[in-house]
Amino acid sequence: GSVMPSDWITWWNCASSDDVRWALLNLSGDVPDIRIEDHAIDSLGTPSLRDIAAHALARVGSAHCLPALRVCLQTLLHDGGDNLAHVHGVAIALGVLRDNRAVELLDKVVRTDPFHMRSFALDGLARIGTDDAEKALLHLAGELDKGTDAPEDLINSLIAHGSARCVAKVLELAKQRSDGPRWLARHMSHLFFIRGHTPGEYYTHVQDQILIDFLISGEAGIPSADKWDLVHATEQIDSEPVRRMLRTLASRAGTNQDTFVCGDKLQLSYLAHEELMRRGDDFSIPCFISKSLECSELSFSSILEQLENFRSPAVVSEVTQRLATPPADRQHTARLLSLLGRFGGPADVRLVNPYLADDNELVRNVAYETQMRLTDPLRLAKHWQEILVQ
Repeated sequence: GSVMPSDWITWWNCASSDDVRWALLNLSGDVPDIRIEDHAIDSLGTPSLRDIAAHALARVGSAHCLPALRVCLQTLLHDGGDNLAHVHGVAIALGVLRDNRAVELLDKVVRTDPFHMRSFALDGLARIGTDDAEKALLHLAGELDKGTDAPEDLINSLIAHGSARCVAKVLELAKQRSDGPRWLARHMSHLFFIRGHTPGEYYTHVQDQILIDFLISGEAGIPSADKWDLVHATEQIDSEPVRRMLRTLASRAGTNQDTFVCGDKLQLSYLAHEELMRRGDDFSIPCFISKSLECSELSFSSILEQLENFRSPAVVSEVTQRLATPPADRQHTARLLSLLGRFGGPADVRLVNPYLADDNELVRNVAYETQMRLTDPLRLAKHWQEILVQ
């Protein structure tokens, strides 16, 4: 949670201990405020508050705090030892705030700390995303000994930077391996792992065309059990090449080209359709409408929520096509009418009218409910302004 900046300042001024200040820095929210930023900068000098203060600056900081963060990182590197444990918050802040002047310092962290802190420093370079950050990452990659396995955090940071040169370097490393496509898919499935993952949110800056082409061209060499990494590799990036690959995998549903990736219970095409659904890609609308017709009553509402990811006009278009040739199963007809009521508008009432006198009671009832939804503005939130005007 977070508090209003004015309340936060009042509480900070009354804080009686570093424990209280730590809690307040953790509650600083994500709304920039120069007063909170100044208090967080001052807290960088207190060892027990340093890490949480850096995280706070990553959320509410500006160019104003960058010199202090760089000095803090220089001090931590100079002192070494246990102080390096505080590096990750500072590295995150410098990356989030895209401080190009911190590139050299972050590069030094990578070379100084062989374990956890280097991963945050590498991701900081990727976040900064400038030409200087690109040069630093490529230099680190160029220092790898021939035949040694490239560290996963370095590979992920090269891809996360997203430039054509960084991506090309990853492809070069993948092509040096006999299991290149499998290796690349596995690494990409962990992409941005260090930053966390929110399903349905994607990075779109990665120039991934050559990586996706390499994955598709080498798919045959990836064992069936590992092929779900092809989909997991795209969980946090979105682009037209990514969508083309997902559509290719999804289009195999019901064919002998499809692959079971979890025993005999989960198919690769299903995973691909789910990713396309989260992106609201029209390609997967027929799949999810078919699922809505075949599922149990209990699952119907959850599939409706999934369909909310798609454009309403595209959903209505698919429903309209299916109603043009009414299904033999009357429950399917009722569910199509229900979908029309959920996603359609007043102009779609004409599709409902013929079902108001249907022989099937369920179809008649759903048709009436759908008609009410489509024609009663009180049940359509988008008309609330017109109602108030009237």
